[in-house]
Amino acid sequence: MKLIDFHCHPDLYNNNFKILESDNKIVFMTNLPVLFEKYYPKYKDSENTFLALGYHPELIEEYPNCFDHFKRNLRKTRFVGEVGLDNSESNKISFEKQLKIFRKIMDECNQTEGKIISIHSRKSERYIFEELVNNNNIYILHWYTGDLKRLLNAMKKNENIYISVNLDMVTTKKGVSLIDSIPLDKIVLETDAPFTKESKKRYDYEILEDTSIQIAKIKQCKLDDVIIQIQTNSKKILR
Repeated sequence: MKLIDFHCHPDLYNNNFKILESDNKIVFMTNLPVLFEKYYPKYKDSENTFLALGYHPELIEEYPNCFDHFKRNLRKTRFVGEVGLDNSESNKISFEKQLKIFRKIMDECNQTEGKIISIHSRKSERYIFEELVNNNNIYILHWYTGDLKRLLNAMKKNENIYISVNLDMVTTKKGVSLIDSIPLDKIVLETDAPFTKESKKRYDYEILEDTSIQIAKIKQCKLDDVIIQIQTNSKKILR
């Protein structure tokens, strides 16, 4: 099994989806339900591109009335993302709207168990963890930068919480501390392409391999052991 990119945005590249022409396995985030509907006919049966239904928190101020559209499409896919909360300075104005919609999204997901949910949690992890029910859903914290103790406590209570690690995270003090502290069996990979430094210039499988190399260095273990465990995690998530 190849390494899987659990969080990327191929529609935000200006290259006519060239990154999807390879046989790399990716989870294709969408930022609004209308975009999921746009791409669904083409990718619904793909063996390599898993299309996720999203409603990005940073877009809720501009697009506040898309929840019903989201709900109508939820049963079409196991993958949900990008969803979540963003309480950074530029998005505080919409936070109450975000919270209301995120709670409704999670309620719907929890009624249709078995979803794989990629979650944006910038400066809002306290609210995020309140919504992660201990059921058959998989919760993947995308580019997590929040409180480490709160995350570890949540993982102890819920075995279906993971983090996805990208190549930018392995170069920051906070990212290194996170990777060092989180059990390897709770880590998968992402590129968040095209939003990371390297993925702005290129998209290829080597980005995932390079991320694995850095994880091995941080955890001071063999690269083969890291890759095998991440592959095992991916299989468990995908069932």
